[in-house]
Amino acid sequence: SAASDVYKRQNLHRAYWLHTWLVSFKEHPYLFSCGDDKKVICWDLETNQNIRTYHGHLSGVLSIALHPTLDIVITGGRDATARVWDMRM
Repeated sequence: SAASDVYKRQNLHRAYWLHTWLVSFKEHPYLFSCGDDKKVICWDLETNQNIRTYHGHLSGVLSIALHPTLDIVITGGRDATARVWDMRM
């Protein structure tokens, strides 16, 4: 039924956003994504390319933040760890 299809789409949309996080810089043309695949990915918004993938979490990455003045990314994982990533490397 139409109502069932809408419910399925809403749940799919909700599940996707619960498990994928995006954050971007004003100063840099980068977008960072993370999720259940344990990876943190840096995207170049000018070329639409994945330019760097950070590995290290043992389970899904639940949160991501960018430092306001330093070129670092901080992530928190389901594995109860926080990691600090240097964007320049």
